[in-house]
Amino acid sequence: MNTLKKDNFVFGFMLGIIFPALLFGIIWIINFTLLKMEAIRFPLDSETHILISSIANLLLVRYYFVNL
Repeated sequence: MNTLKKDNFVFGFMLGIIFPALLFGIIWIINFTLLKMEAIRFPLDSETHILISSIANLLLVRYYFVNL
């Protein structure tokens, strides 16, 4: 657990940049796949992807601050 210290710059960078970008990519791939399978008629726009990934990141940051 020493690698997840609150003052670790690399872990903060991951929480702030990499995880939201990763979530954005996952949501985009799911949306694109469902659109190609014709399972949905109206795909989500990029603003919605950004909003969903930001909210998920806020939940992750809250969990990080409370439990570590």
